[in-house]
Amino acid sequence: MERKMENAVLIELLRFRYYNSKSYDVYYSSGEIEVNFIVLGQVNVAIQVSYELEGLRERKLGALEKFSEKFKGFNLLLLTLDNDGEHVLRNGKRVKVVPLWRFTLTPDRYLE
Repeated sequence: MERKMENAVLIELLRFRYYNSKSYDVYYSSGEIEVNFIVLGQVNVAIQVSYELEGLRERKLGALEKFSEKFKGFNLLLLTLDNDGEHVLRNGKRVKVVPLWRFTLTPDRYLE
């Protein structure tokens, strides 16, 4: 299910960029740093996708924490099936936790 969610996020990122004439680049990450998407534009965003947060909290949030320590100036976004809220990482960075359906309805809230 998580791969399907990642696919939906990529399609939404590309759709939003095309229809809104936004100038940003989208990168899919599958290497050393386990952040799913990196969006570079007026606002830089690191996106992690997770089907559920419970049980995977340390791994998913840990990946965002490592990314934020290595790359400064990024907004951190965790997309889940139905979780909503905000987490503060050990390094003080804030991660917005957003349900996938909300991201697909209002991506501009998170990409601008």
